[in-house]
Amino acid sequence: MRIRWRLAFYGSFVALISMLVFAVVLTWLARQAGPEDQLQAMATIADSVARDAANTPDEAFENPVPIATVDPSQSTDAFFVIVDDTGGVLVSSGLLDGRSPDIGSGVVTEAFSNGSAEAIQKIGDLELQLVARRWTNPESGSVGVVVVGQSTLFIEEQLEGLGTVLVVAGTITLVVSAIVGWFVTRRALKPIRQLAETTDAIGATGDLTRRLSERKAKDELGVLTSSFNEMLDRLADAQKKLARSLDAQRQFVADASHELRSPLTTIRSNAGFLIDRPDASALDRSEAIGDIAEEADRMTGLVDDLLVLARSDAEVLVQSDPVDLVEVLTAVLHHIGPEATTVNAPVKAVVKGDRQALHRLIRTLVDNARRHGGGEVEVSLAAPSSSGGVVALTVADRGPGFPAEDLVRVFDRFYRADPSRHEAGTGLGMAIAKGIVEAHGGKILAANRVGGGAVIEVEIAG
Repeated sequence: MRIRWRLAFYGSFVALISMLVFAVVLTWLARQAGPEDQLQAMATIADSVARDAANTPDEAFENPVPIATVDPSQSTDAFFVIVDDTGGVLVSSGLLDGRSPDIGSGVVTEAFSNGSAEAIQKIGDLELQLVARRWTNPESGSVGVVVVGQSTLFIEEQLEGLGTVLVVAGTITLVVSAIVGWFVTRRALKPIRQLAETTDAIGATGDLTRRLSERKAKDELGVLTSSFNEMLDRLADAQKKLARSLDAQRQFVADASHELRSPLTTIRSNAGFLIDRPDASALDRSEAIGDIAEEADRMTGLVDDLLVLARSDAEVLVQSDPVDLVEVLTAVLHHIGPEATTVNAPVKAVVKGDRQALHRLIRTLVDNARRHGGGEVEVSLAAPSSSGGVVALTVADRGPGFPAEDLVRVFDRFYRADPSRHEAGTGLGMAIAKGIVEAHGGKILAANRVGGGAVIEVEIAG
């Protein structure tokens, strides 16, 4: 069953329950108030007839004008009986079996004594509610009693009529509520229907540019529409990022294959020479073995760099320990030699990070500056002015610098300022440096110095 049918059904069910509760309560109230209302209505009639009787000359009662009569056994309408002080009937608007109903003397006697009386009297199978009022003619001094009677079935008749009205009105209300509920839910669920259609279209076509029409009303459906469109925006962005990532991976694999092909070719060539020329001179054999060892070392470094980049792509979390970059820089220079390196550093420059990764970062930057700078390398460290500040690391050289058009590509994988110089490195050092800095939540920039030379600036939170 569709949701709009269910909602319409639930709405109709709630309306039905509400109407049933309303009918039960209304019927109970009517049953409780019915007898009192009947007595008040009969008392009003009795008072009115008593006033008329008191103002009627005695002669008028001798030959009363015929009036419309009520048969209490056939009708629940009220009737009245006017009696004199002897109990004789003067006028009666009710006839039971062709004569005035026998109202008994008790209620009449009580009315003569007290001025009014109420009683319930049974005449055969008929039960009557009686209300009596005494009257006195001020001119003649005649007295009498007016007795108003009505069948007690009047209350049941009224309740049956009320029940019929409730059933008819309830049925009409239920049908109308079901129809209105269906149209209202159909209109209210239109955005959800559009959501389903859009989702199906996206699933069939893969088109993430489709969007739902924004709703002016900021209700639940409006929030749902906005959330769905935002989700599509995020999916579209994720798809674009995934596409770029796949392109980058394909390019990476192609570049890595190219870089590995050269040393493998050299190793294969020299190995083939050694196998095919067992009689080669000791010098030739030594040179071939040296070439093999050199290319193997180069491949080892390349594979090591590729593993580092793979970990960076996998977003492997780095450690977050206090690391003094001054100590790390000192260790780097001790390992590669302090020659041609000028250091300007404070006593301490502590950051939170991975000591091994930061060691590789500084070593890569210094080694790259020495290799391509063609001169002295200047390394500067600026400690933060307060706790939680930024530590700035700058590595500069006096070499040719970066080609202006390639500044945006400095940190690309396998980038070389001079592609013909394969022996200068793998072209992954700057990409690794960028990955380490970003893993520490920092920033890295490349620029050319005024007067010549390249400069790399790194900022890492202290």
